[in-house]
Amino acid sequence: MKKKQGVSTLIRVLEWVCGISLCLTLISTIWACFVYRDRNGSFLPKLMNSHKSSPPSSVSDSLLPAATPIPDGSKLQMDPNATTETPVPEPMPSGDLKNVTIVGFKTLQIAAETRNVSVDFYNSIDNKDEYLMTFELLLPTDSGTHESVYSSGLVEAGNHITSITLSHPVLRGTYENCVLHIQPYYVSNRAPANSANIVFTLYAS
Repeated sequence: MKKKQGVSTLIRVLEWVCGISLCLTLISTIWACFVYRDRNGSFLPKLMNSHKSSPPSSVSDSLLPAATPIPDGSKLQMDPNATTETPVPEPMPSGDLKNVTIVGFKTLQIAAETRNVSVDFYNSIDNKDEYLMTFELLLPTDSGTHESVYSSGLVEAGNHITSITLSHPVLRGTYENCVLHIQPYYVSNRAPANSANIVFTLYAS
C-alpha cells in the first residue's frame, strides 16, 4: 500500500509541475505580446503587422512609373523643323533709341455677353517714329491658364483701338489676372522689341 501511495503522490507532483509550467508559459507569452515594445514604442503585434500597412518611402515614390508612358524611340520621326543653321539676328536701327512707352491700366470694363466691346488700347505719341505696337487680350481659364480672345494688327504711335471683336462673348462677372500683351516693333525694320504684359481686373456687365 505504501508503494502505491508513493507512486500516486509522485504523479500528483508531476501534474502540479506540468500545470505550473504551462501557466508560466502562458503568462510569458501574454507578457511578451502586451508588454514588450519595439524601438518606436509600438506593441509587438503592431510591429509584426506594420510590414503589411506601412506607406511607401520617398525613395520608392520616386521610382513609380511616369503617368505618361515614354514613347518608343524607334517609332519617332525626325523633326523636319530642326536645322543646323544659325539664325541671323534682325538688324537693329542705327542711332540712339529711346525706351518704349507703354500705357497700362489696372481695370477694364466691357459689355458682357457680346463679342463687340469698347476698349482703349493706346500706342503713346511718345513712341512716334520709333515703335509700332500690337495688342493681344488674354483671359484666365478654369484650368489656370490664359486664352487669347483678341489680337490686333500694328498700331501707329498716337493711335487708339476703341472697339474690338472678341473670339467669344464674356459672361457677366469679375475676372482677376487678365493680361494685355503689348508687343512693340521698330518702325525702321518691323523687328520686335521687348514686350510687356499689363495685368488687370476685367469687369463684364
